[in-house]
Amino acid sequence: MAEKSSFAIRAALRFNCVIYGAKADLDKWMSNSSFQSIKAVKDKHVLVVNDEIWALGKGPLSGEEILKEAIPFFTK
Repeated sequence: MAEKSSFAIRAALRFNCVIYGAKADLDKWMSNSSFQSIKAVKDKHVLVVNDEIWALGKGPLSGEEILKEAIPFFTK
């Protein structure tokens, strides 16, 4: 989990957003003071996505589902 989390933290710092696919893991991170100090988390720029589609999905139907989750988040 450390390798995945360090990538997530670097992306959050660069893009001011956190995209996370496992709600249970995110709940654990939300109690971490270092994670809470990330600007994206403070600004509530955290998107929890369907990790099965984002990580395992392939093809146009999966791409469409990813966009359905991401576009509202990035256009609000």
